[in-house]
Amino acid sequence: MLRQRYRLRATALAILDPDGQRLLLTIPQGAVVRVVAGPLDSGRFVDVEWEGKTVIMFSRDIREHGLLVEPTQRLGSDSNSLLPHCQAWR
Repeated sequence: MLRQRYRLRATALAILDPDGQRLLLTIPQGAVVRVVAGPLDSGRFVDVEWEGKTVIMFSRDIREHGLLVEPTQRLGSDSNSLLPHCQAWR
């Protein structure tokens, strides 16, 4: 599950911790986050990358509101034709 990307179907809370000052953020619906540390199958927090920053999110928010964004897949013989594919995380 590490390095997998998820598109959020609902807003979610996150914590940014620059220099020990915790800031509460709202990650908007439709944003894409990439898991960088922590297990999604626990009730704990996971580290995710969002907009170039590493933030902390509840793993439950990703499990319940995240759509797995698969690597882009090529269509037909046109090598410039790319289609992102999403599926619900289970």
